[in-house]
Amino acid sequence: MENDTLLDLVIKAQQGDRDALYQILHQFSPLIKKHSRMAHPSDQEDLEQSIHEKLTEKILSYDLSRIPSFTDFISSLDRDETK
Repeated sequence: MENDTLLDLVIKAQQGDRDALYQILHQFSPLIKKHSRMAHPSDQEDLEQSIHEKLTEKILSYDLSRIPSFTDFISSLDRDETK
């Protein structure tokens, strides 16, 4: 599981793999901690917990069928440049 991409981990998490979900949360923990330090010290732990809960919810409900192919992604960049 060490070489899994984020997408691989999301797929596994959606299939019920708790280790994959934990690994995703662990990857984002430094960023979550960094931003929670902006809150009042007495609120930081609650904020981190809320973010972890929301992130878990979003991981498990993310619609993987909406991921664009590389070609679609490049096409969208081309469209953005012409605006």
